[in-house]
Amino acid sequence: MLSASLLDRAAPDGTVRAGVIGPGDFATAIVTQAQGIARLEVPVVADTDIEAARRACRLAGLEDARELSLDTPFG
Repeated sequence: MLSASLLDRAAPDGTVRAGVIGPGDFATAIVTQAQGIARLEVPVVADTDIEAARRACRLAGLEDARELSLDTPFG
C-alpha cells in the first residue's frame, strides 16, 4: 500500500519508483503487482541469486528487462 507520505515524495509526474532487493515470495508479488498499480514503478530488482531476480521479472511480464550482474564489467 502506498502511504500519503510516500506519494508526497513522488517524482514530478506523480510516479513512485522503488527498487526491490531480494525478490522472495512477498517482494516478487510487489514486482508483479506494480505492473497494475498506477503511479508505481519498480525499475530495479536485485538479488545475489540472479535467477531469482530474472524469475520475478518474468512473472511480472518484464521479459525484455536489462540486467547487470557483478560479473558484468561497468562502463
